[in-house]
Amino acid sequence: MMQRYNYYCNLFYQLSGLRASPVNQGPGLKRLRILMLEADPEDARAVEEELGKAGVTFESVRAETQLEFESQLRGFKPHVVLSDFWLPDLDGLSALATTLEKAPGVPFIFVSGAMGEELAIEAMRNGAADYVLKVDLSRLAPSLGRALREAEERDERILAEAKLIESEGRLRKIIESVATGVLIVDPETHQIVDANKAALQMVGAARNKVVGRPCYGLACPARKGECPVTDLGHELDHAEVFLRRSSGETLTVLKTVTPVVLEGREHLLESFVQPDRFRGTCYQAANWIHVGQTTGRTRQNQRHRDNAVHAPVKDIYLYPLTTDVRHHLCR
Repeated sequence: MMQRYNYYCNLFYQLSGLRASPVNQGPGLKRLRILMLEADPEDARAVEEELGKAGVTFESVRAETQLEFESQLRGFKPHVVLSDFWLPDLDGLSALATTLEKAPGVPFIFVSGAMGEELAIEAMRNGAADYVLKVDLSRLAPSLGRALREAEERDERILAEAKLIESEGRLRKIIESVATGVLIVDPETHQIVDANKAALQMVGAARNKVVGRPCYGLACPARKGECPVTDLGHELDHAEVFLRRSSGETLTVLKTVTPVVLEGREHLLESFVQPDRFRGTCYQAANWIHVGQTTGRTRQNQRHRDNAVHAPVKDIYLYPLTTDVRHHLCR
């Protein structure tokens, strides 16, 4: 389960150009990795003692310079960064920017001796998870827990969005590979939001002439306000209807309308099949030859001409047993 979780998180970040955050590693996580950017060893020790008293299980490393900090971001792979704002080698906002660039998603909390209100607001706007004053370290553990919960919620959103991306990508491949015409329609505006190649061939128009246009008057002969599905409440499942082509001609098709959810909104998936086009496909694939159709008459027609019985017209297929079958049939 965790492998799938991390896979989807990495998938989403790859699609968005980011790297997956190591913050939330699931229920197997036993020990937090904390990177402290702190020049004063005594202040760092005070932070560790406060977290220990709060029952936080962790391991920590301390960095003082920008070079050490960037090295620990790569090698130590922290779950959270605790940083002083005032440092000899760099300032806190620069450290925050470095973290966002090199370890996006890792919570960054300022633990500083003095931060004015304006600096604190600027830090939060730039992406800091929180700030805690060194004179009030009792706030640190709750702040840390809140930052990690927010990171967990973010990763859950990443997982959900990655699953959505994958499912929609799979749906797109399926739709494009089938010979059935498929239109995706917005049920509120009745605009066509997507169409596969088969649908474009049936309608007889290019994609830019179909996508973005209302379905009525183009793919559907119904007029505005008289949609069989959204306005009249009908269910269409292999219903024989007319499909209007861009030339004004109509095709007889079997139409099915199914509600689907795409990008968090409900749409209508309309599929069209031309029954005449695929008639006898299985026979033809097995090398049977179509030689004609029955006349629709039965044996009783010869005896009772006045009361003729009409039978369904059927296609006639023959399986060739020799390569010159057509020569024998035409003799």
